[in-house]
Amino acid sequence: MTTVVGDVAAGYFSLLALAAELDIDKRTLATRENSLKLINYDSKGGLATMLDVRQAEELVYQASETIPDTERAIEQTENQISLFLGNNPGPIPRGQSLTQQQELPQVPLAYHLHCLSVARIFALQRITSKRSTRLFTQPRPHISRGLV
Repeated sequence: MTTVVGDVAAGYFSLLALAAELDIDKRTLATRENSLKLINYDSKGGLATMLDVRQAEELVYQASETIPDTERAIEQTENQISLFLGNNPGPIPRGQSLTQQQELPQVPLAYHLHCLSVARIFALQRITSKRSTRLFTQPRPHISRGLV
């Protein structure tokens, strides 16, 4: 059960990371398309060469190729999470983005030390109780005082 919960949590955070990556991919594509437009204007005005135009077109092409891969990874992760939850494959509703998640509160070091000392005390109690149980439950040799 713990493994399933861990897998669902890991998958969900992976899904959030992929969603952020998709957002970056889309913004990169929009930026490169705008750059291509500017370079085309410069080319018409004689300020840019065809090499500049082709390089900008290649950058737009590369940026557009990453989006379907990321979308496919998102869909696969959503399907995996759905299967872990016992549902049919489908989209997973998302809450806050990965960058908006709240950080866990910091636990003071004294609390960790206290937990360790309590665990050590319980371990010692368990060891001593096993020893005392063994002393009283072991069969004792029978000594008879009968005549020989």
